[in-house]
Amino acid sequence: MPKLHSMFQIRIFLLLMLLLRVNISETTAQQRLNRQIAYPEQPDAQRLYQQENIRKITIRNTLFKGDTSYPSKLSRHLTISSSGNIIKDSVTTLRGYVNVFIYDKNNRPVQELYRRNEKETKTFYHYKDHVLVHKEEEKDKHGKVLRTYHYEYNAYGLIRACYQYKGEATEDTVVYTRLHYTPEGKPEKKETRNRAEGYLFTLEHHYLYDKKHRLTHLIEKTGGVGSVIRQYDYPKGNVVRYSDYPSGRIIDYHYDDKGLLRQKIYYKVLPSDQEDQVKKRIQGISDYRYTAERSD
Repeated sequence: MPKLHSMFQIRIFLLLMLLLRVNISETTAQQRLNRQIAYPEQPDAQRLYQQENIRKITIRNTLFKGDTSYPSKLSRHLTISSSGNIIKDSVTTLRGYVNVFIYDKNNRPVQELYRRNEKETKTFYHYKDHVLVHKEEEKDKHGKVLRTYHYEYNAYGLIRACYQYKGEATEDTVVYTRLHYTPEGKPEKKETRNRAEGYLFTLEHHYLYDKKHRLTHLIEKTGGVGSVIRQYDYPKGNVVRYSDYPSGRIIDYHYDDKGLLRQKIYYKVLPSDQEDQVKKRIQGISDYRYTAERSD
């Protein structure tokens, strides 16, 4: 019986992680692109961690199933050099990872090593005339290269293109992504071309902003037909509401006055739900606590 109980706990933990999708790392190619596109996941998080001398981030998650709650906790640890650069970022859990950064004498990143489960991603950064170009290699536990990513940047340091290849080959692009920006430097359009088994699939994402240059809508277009797939609202103070269509998933992001994410509240709503019904359909909560290094 104790063994069965233990298996039940593991299943609940895995369900919790899948439902809440806790973003404990942002190093893969697609996440790197998303981080640049002003999602409400603290686009300036790294700068804030360095500025506030953050060394530990504790994330307490609670999943609600009927009248029962299932808590869990994640701890993310940061190692920061004397020059203020994050040189190690790690989470030691079932879904944990280790991320190590190496910098040159000008405090520019030159290499990044990311390990998670049995996969490893190596990132190499190169600078030509102060313009950054870099590539990533994703390997399995035997060292075989599964995917290679090449990034190009514009003069302002923003990603303008990403090329994804199978293995180490760089002759035939499997996925090509290109970004276009507004005069304010905000993403305006993302084009993705995916070539699989001779078939070319093209996808476009368009980003709309309000007068304060805050992201409000993400529109996806395929075959010339567009539909809203994400919406961002700013109901009050330091709160950002993210709505996903057609899944009906809503996330409220709560920030403190410094801009640090303090809480996420997850809802699953129905198309007919009014505002007062949304709060009754809460599925989970993630609370964030930050521990800084004391300066004596």
